[in-house]
Amino acid sequence: MFSIHAIAEAEARWTDTVAEGRLWIGFDPSGDGPSGDEAVWAPRRGMKLLSLVGVRGLSRQSLLMHTLGICRENRREREIPVVIMDSEGKVGAETYGHFRAYLDAREDPEFELVGIRASDGAHRTPLVYDRQRDELAGNLLSWINDGGALVSDAKLAKEMHVLEWREHGNGRVKITAKKEIKKLLGRSPDRYDALALATWEPLVIRAGKPPRKSSTPQGKPSNESRMDPYAGVDGMDPYGA
Repeated sequence: MFSIHAIAEAEARWTDTVAEGRLWIGFDPSGDGPSGDEAVWAPRRGMKLLSLVGVRGLSRQSLLMHTLGICRENRREREIPVVIMDSEGKVGAETYGHFRAYLDAREDPEFELVGIRASDGAHRTPLVYDRQRDELAGNLLSWINDGGALVSDAKLAKEMHVLEWREHGNGRVKITAKKEIKKLLGRSPDRYDALALATWEPLVIRAGKPPRKSSTPQGKPSNESRMDPYAGVDGMDPYGA
């Protein structure tokens, strides 16, 4: 899916790529055990991944403090960043809930929050992709092909290169299963996951509307064919992540 050549080209154009547009932060949380997966943040502006930050063993509150720190470090004056986070499973759901409670208790939230569940059915192009994780991969591929610039990171490059397209029995496409990726890498592809989340932009936020304050957002499939590769299909529930 992502060749060594394509990854190297994306890294090579990083220096000359201008960081334009709103700050989006992909966030893949992890549990608080020191031997577990990394929690990874991937801040991005336009066609440029600004950095990758990976930390192990943080509590829910420490993950929130780290997120606030990354927002403050990268945001511009009066800007409200958008955090797109993995809300899958126990760790993801609990972390999302902690973040949501913090934001709902404030009059002026420091960031907007969107939760993504990779195992949900594809929302934007359900006739092409099987699951949300497959749709995220296709969106990232479009971003790379259109000139996306990556920081040089050996772990990220390896995680991207291991991915392959597979045809599902229902005729839709899937990427390599998570269990197989973990077996090939010897770890979870946390940096890739954060990057894929960073390039996924809900339509409602791009339009400048306030986010919903509720549990993990859900989306609705659509048969619409008009698609912006970074924003999704026209007319859809923009939280169909």
